[in-house]
Amino acid sequence: HYKNVKENLEKFCLEYLPNKNYHVIIEYNWGGTIAALWYTYKFLNSNKRDGYVVHMEEDFGPKNNDWYNVAKKKLSNVVYVGESNIGRIKKGNDDGRLTNRIFRNTWRAAKQEVWTDGGFYFSTVKKLKTIEEKIGIFHKGTQTDKYDHILDGISIGEVGFPTLIYHTGLKFDILNRRSYFINEWNE
Repeated sequence: HYKNVKENLEKFCLEYLPNKNYHVIIEYNWGGTIAALWYTYKFLNSNKRDGYVVHMEEDFGPKNNDWYNVAKKKLSNVVYVGESNIGRIKKGNDDGRLTNRIFRNTWRAAKQEVWTDGGFYFSTVKKLKTIEEKIGIFHKGTQTDKYDHILDGISIGEVGFPTLIYHTGLKFDILNRRSYFINEWNE
C-alpha cells in the first residue's frame, strides 16, 4: 500500500510541480506531525541539505506571506518557531491539560509541560540537529503502534516535543495563529 501511495504522490508532484525538486516520504503513521518532522529532518540532514524547514499540518496554511519574515526574525534567538491559538506559549492547564478528562491521565514528558499548537513548525536543519543532540528522536512514541490522536498527536507530539526541548534549556517561540494562519477545521 505504501508503495502505491508514494507512486501516486510522485506522479502528482511530477504533473503539478514539473520544475521543482521534491522528495516524497511515506512512513507508517506512528507519530503524526512530530514523527513527520523527524523524517523530514533525517532526510535533509543525511543528504547534507541546509536551510529553512517549514512543516505544516494538512489542514493548516498561511493567510499571507508575512509569517515567513516574522518567523525568520524570531528564529535567530530560538531553535524553532511554532504557533499558538492564544498568542503565547502554552503551559499549565491551557487546553485543559490538567483537568479535562481526556488529558488527565495521559503521558507527560515532564511535570511542567510547555508547548505550542501543532499546526506549524519553522526551523533550520542546523537547529533541528541541535534539538536532536539534546532530546534524540523527536517523537517518543512506539514506532510499531498505530497513531493515536490524543497520545501520539497531542501528549507525545505537539506537547511532548516542545516540553522536552524546554527542559533542556533550549528556547522556542510562537506566531499568533489568528494573525498569520488559517486552520481549516477550527476556523
